[in-house]
Amino acid sequence: NTMGYNPESEVNDLINAMNEKQHQEEFVVVQLQDAMDHVGRDILVGWFGSLLVKDFDIKKTLDHYIDQGQRVLIVTSKEENINITKGIHDTNEVITENNYKWRECYLEGPLTGYRRGPETGQSAKLMNSFCSKFGIGDEKSSEEVNGKDKILYNAQNFLKLPFAQNKINIILVDYYETGDVFGAQETIREGRLNETICWGDGATCAAGTTCDACCNSHSLWPSKYVTACGKEPCWSDGTACDVGTTCEHCCNEDGNALETKCGGETSSGGTKFGAGFRCKLLGLFFFFLLL
Repeated sequence: NTMGYNPESEVNDLINAMNEKQHQEEFVVVQLQDAMDHVGRDILVGWFGSLLVKDFDIKKTLDHYIDQGQRVLIVTSKEENINITKGIHDTNEVITENNYKWRECYLEGPLTGYRRGPETGQSAKLMNSFCSKFGIGDEKSSEEVNGKDKILYNAQNFLKLPFAQNKINIILVDYYETGDVFGAQETIREGRLNETICWGDGATCAAGTTCDACCNSHSLWPSKYVTACGKEPCWSDGTACDVGTTCEHCCNEDGNALETKCGGETSSGGTKFGAGFRCKLLGLFFFFLLL
């Protein structure tokens, strides 16, 4: 396979979605992380067919291309695959973006340094907003950084960057099904990005920096093992916990016989086993060891 893997089914799903009535005014930009040879490039072009924009002019509105039925713009940074007549354009001429190697997913925002693209003049402004501690797909981290409040807060900071020119057109995320990416998109499309944005309870943050964005102060959340906005609700019966540390966060202060879960256990006769029972049990065990 000259493309490394075959995304034909994903492309077909995308085209089918674009052809649905509610999506017929949507415009799609495909930015390639390009390892294809010319054969793979031509296969990709064939999949999109007449939907591809050719001879793209950044000065024209997207409506101009949508009216012609051209609703997919493919860009790449791989010089040998750039071919405007086939419908593959140069990322560096079309899109301006920030750096993307975001690793501190829970405590910091996206990197604010300039990566590539025109620093002045017309271009699509792209905010790289995907994070991975190890440089590979990270669904858990994506769920955190794809929160609506976090995306909007980070977008406000992106607008302040000189190369962004107070614009944001594209937000690049990973695992878009997690968090509330489309809620953030809707807010931006409605022109409400200038509203005050604060982070809801549970959003992880760093004290003294990003925690300043919290709606309700911040505290250490035992379930996350890090600082987060707001105060974590107490844990319900049955939640696993550790004696002397996280068990102190249980709603019901009694633990089971070994205090490994919140809430007391009962014997077959219905007697409640709380924390005191655990102490007696361990005391008897220690006594037998001495014998």
